[in-house]
Order: sequence, then structure tokens, then C-alpha cells
Amino acid sequence: MSWIYLFTSFDGRIGRKTFWIGSLTIVVVELILGFAALAIMAVVKGDWSIDNDWPLDGIALIFNYPQFAVDTKRGHDRNIPIWVPGAFFIYSVALDVASLLGWNPDNLYGDPLAFAVYAPYAVFGVALLIEFGFRKGTAGPNRFGRDPLAPKT
Repeated sequence: MSWIYLFTSFDGRIGRKTFWIGSLTIVVVELILGFAALAIMAVVKGDWSIDNDWPLDGIALIFNYPQFAVDTKRGHDRNIPIWVPGAFFIYSVALDVASLLGWNPDNLYGDPLAFAVYAPYAVFGVALLIEFGFRKGTAGPNRFGRDPLAPKT
């Protein structure tokens, strides 16, 4: 399996191991780019006080696509339709765009609207993580392709 296929294609199925490798790779690259962006902003500003995290929001927005591709293929292995991870990523993109436009609540517990927006997002995310990261895929071929754990013929 190629990295390009893993991060760009919505076809086929992947197992748990590939899901974790792809997801952790995305997180590591996103963290490295985030730290680099903050360091560049600090150098440009001349101090290390970060008062605006728009570069982090932009990076998070960009990495929604490859994570969606990985999650979609893992959902296919669980025989879950694309709209399930799609709904989560629409939610994620909406939050990233809102953050880029300036809506960044400082205290989720002190802001009822922020809590009402972020709490379902967190629950949905944890549910998908459990479903995709820990549950065994559909045994044998399904409507999305062959079993990724089946011996190659």
C-alpha cells in the first residue's frame, strides 16, 4: 500500500494497524508543522508570546482531508458508509473554519455555546476512534473490497 493511496484515496479497506500508522503519521506531521509555524511566527514577531493560533487552525484544516481518507477506508473495513466519518469531518472543518474566522472560546465550561458545540464533537470523535481503532473489521470481502487481512492470492 502506498502512502499516496492511504492519504488521498477513498476506495478500498484498511486494517487497524494501517489505520493507526496513518493516523499517527498525520498527528506527528501536523505537530511538527504546527511547532514550525509557531516558531516562524515568534521569530517574525520578535518574541515568543503567541496571541493568535490561526496557523495551527489552518494546518488542522488542511490535515482534515488525509485523515478523512484514512478514516473512510477504515470505515469501509467495518462496513460503515462514508457518511458516518463524513459527518464527523464536516463538523471538524466547520470548527476549524469558525476558529480561523475568530471564534475561539477561552473556556469551554464558562461558555455554554462552546460547550454545546464541542461536547458532541468530542463524543463523536471518541466513538469513531473506538470503532475504527479497536474493533475488528468485517471478515471476508464486503461491498467495499477484499478483506485487508486475507492472504493475497
